[in-house]
Amino acid sequence: MKALSYNIRGLGSQAKQRDVGDLIRREKIDLCFIQETKLESFSLSLCNSWWGADKCEATFRNSTGRSGGILSIWNKERFAASSWWDFPGGVAVNGQWVTGNIPCCFVNIYAPMTVSEKANLWGVISMIGEHNCDLCVCILGDFNAIRKQNERVGRGDSFCATDTRNFDMFIRRCDLTEIRLQGRKFTWYKPNGERESKLDRFFVNSRWLSEWPSSHGQGLQRMIYDHCPILLSTKNVDWGPKSFRFINAWTSHPEFLKLVEKVWREGSFTCWSCYIFKEKLKKLKVALKEWNRVSFGNIDHAIISLKDELQALDALDDTFGLEDSEIIKRNEIQANIFVQ
Repeated sequence: MKALSYNIRGLGSQAKQRDVGDLIRREKIDLCFIQETKLESFSLSLCNSWWGADKCEATFRNSTGRSGGILSIWNKERFAASSWWDFPGGVAVNGQWVTGNIPCCFVNIYAPMTVSEKANLWGVISMIGEHNCDLCVCILGDFNAIRKQNERVGRGDSFCATDTRNFDMFIRRCDLTEIRLQGRKFTWYKPNGERESKLDRFFVNSRWLSEWPSSHGQGLQRMIYDHCPILLSTKNVDWGPKSFRFINAWTSHPEFLKLVEKVWREGSFTCWSCYIFKEKLKKLKVALKEWNRVSFGNIDHAIISLKDELQALDALDDTFGLEDSEIIKRNEIQANIFVQ
């Protein structure tokens, strides 16, 4: 099983939708939980574009104006949902994991900012956990709360002991275990680089751990957004080679469409249509790789290098914090990735 949780701060743009779709395909995601969609309505066709037609189901809590919004999606070939419902700050879905017919409950959380509203939400989730204690329960998302003071650092930081105490009491009362995230100390970074916190998490109950004792979490690459996507896996899987890559900057070049048309027309194959299509794509891939090297100077390598630099600065920030010059450099790198 692979479950993705991602606060992407708005799912209206095609770029963000594409990024989520790329993550789902690259990581072979079975369930996807998104917070802060900022959407007032939702179409299942978007999810089908990520997984393939008629492969998914979803439940959605719309935003209030341009604030909030929670979306839970699952591949129905892997998870068979039986019921779902939403409530202020969350969306829950019950069903069975198809392999082994294991009963599960997933609760997707986007917690409010105020201490009192969060305390109310913890009470609601506690009742959900009590009523589903015989199921494998996973509570995940953006909790907007920290468990320890060192999980939030930066300029202008204010630590609220009451908020932290309430959060910790909720975890203990529900007898939840947090799945440790590998590769990330923090999951949220203020856009100006002056503050970071661990806000995004996975919690599971004892029944879950009895079924999937090897469960582990991973903080994925942050890209240009302020939250890191986080991944929950029940086992390590080698999914083989990556798919065909497409770089958006290609479309800005006046020769791009001419090259694609030329290469596509040149191929002459005699066989069934799917084979011809596959061979044409293989030929186009080789041509685009060489054209990219000549025209853009290996822009894909430049993007990888920028991402590596951003990852290194995030890691340095997690451990020692960043100086002003390093914060400026990180912001410049994010801007350059966005341009690419």
